[in-house]
Amino acid sequence: VLKQAAKDFPKFAPAQHQLGIWLRRHAQFAAADEAYVKAIALDPNYAAAHHNRGVVNDLFLQKPQVALEEYERYQALLPQPDAQVGRWIADLKRRTGAPAAAKETTP
Repeated sequence: VLKQAAKDFPKFAPAQHQLGIWLRRHAQFAAADEAYVKAIALDPNYAAAHHNRGVVNDLFLQKPQVALEEYERYQALLPQPDAQVGRWIADLKRRTGAPAAAKETTP
């Protein structure tokens, strides 16, 4: 049903996102990533698609740099940062050698 919905409504980001979730749950990780990419292309501000693409790339596709970029975009879209995702970002920065966020200092 989700594959058909994504096919019938190719410009509806939530259909692509839900297809990605289904594919991930069925261990079709590369296909899930493609579905998330389509959802993000349709709606670059679709926070959940960024989050889920980060998860797939971090845990299953072993692409930590992609995961880091997606988690950071997800955080930027939220009204308040997600503490758990913040920890994932810090871990990915440590693993990839990416610079850590600058700490604010008071004069």
